[in-house]
Amino acid sequence: MKIHEIEFPIYVIGTEEIEETDGVLFADNKVVDDRNMSGDTLGARRLQTSLPNLYALKYMLEAMPNLMRHRGYNYIDSKGKLFSYTKKAFFPMKYHKIVAVDKKDTASLLWLEDINFPIEVPRPPAVDYRWAAVIYRNNLPWFFYEYSTNWKKDTKRKRVFEELNYSEGTYGRSISRFFNNRYLPLLGIKTNKNGFHSFRHSVIDHLKQEGVEPHFINELVGHSQGNIDLDRYGKQYNPDILYNKCVKRIVYQTSHTRNIDFLSLKLDWKKIIG
Repeated sequence: MKIHEIEFPIYVIGTEEIEETDGVLFADNKVVDDRNMSGDTLGARRLQTSLPNLYALKYMLEAMPNLMRHRGYNYIDSKGKLFSYTKKAFFPMKYHKIVAVDKKDTASLLWLEDINFPIEVPRPPAVDYRWAAVIYRNNLPWFFYEYSTNWKKDTKRKRVFEELNYSEGTYGRSISRFFNNRYLPLLGIKTNKNGFHSFRHSVIDHLKQEGVEPHFINELVGHSQGNIDLDRYGKQYNPDILYNKCVKRIVYQTSHTRNIDFLSLKLDWKKIIG
């Protein structure tokens, strides 16, 4: 699913336990979307379903900037399209002086210095805001990010894995396909229940069995805390806290205890995924 195909607002699904059976999407064994009902939107189908035990969609994200700030992973949009969003890339952000504001019924249009077309925003700026931050993609203005009372230096952060190619709206598609379709079959351990995402499940389960507090696990893997104060206002844990609380507790049986030659599993995946 590509970013421009997302229908906002979207809703957070704060669990990895997601499955679809007979046209019904479940999360934690609760109903998210009954696709057997008529209606073009998620909300319309949820209102019609007679199935009990609806999954509570507690957190709504109105637009792309909210998604970029959020620390979750699984989401469903207004049409009922389920997707995962992982922050694998950082885009340039530039601050432009606000030249004019056109107030409309449902949104406002910002006219910004050095941009020759208006940027749509959900609400007009307060009187003391003179600058607007805009996210750029492919060297073109993409969308409004935030207001500011003063100009700030342009920011641009690099991706962690620079060698990964951008494909189908993400930088993780090629390595995920390589791992699922070529690497696991090559090792002879491919099943319909394992894949690139299995690492995430394994880490979560391992930390749960180690007795690590859920809020540390959620922070490590990017899940919602399920608490509006922690999600919206709480700052992220410092890396050293997560390292001591979580990472140091991730200890699996190694080649020394199970006689596994991990060196034989090593491949130069950067050359293979090209």
